[in-house]
Amino acid sequence: MECRKGKLKVAVVGVPKTIDNDIQLMDKTFGFDTAVEEAQLRINSAYIEVPFNLHGPYGVLRHLKYLIETKGSAVVCVAEGAKQVT
Repeated sequence: MECRKGKLKVAVVGVPKTIDNDIQLMDKTFGFDTAVEEAQLRINSAYIEVPFNLHGPYGVLRHLKYLIETKGSAVVCVAEGAKQVT
């Protein structure tokens, strides 16, 4: 909705993704292999989370702006394990 208001040219694509590999009629889902590898690295952990900052000099939004300015586009994937640092 905000993209329409600002008349921004933005393409959105929905991709089936799950770390549980539990989408019906799919043999393998995007994210499953990565989740297994990450779980093996964090086996003693009770969760799989990757903290990040949206704002600031090392924030996601600043990097996204850089990518758009230098490459003309960017792909953003957000998963259920994403956790913004507050």
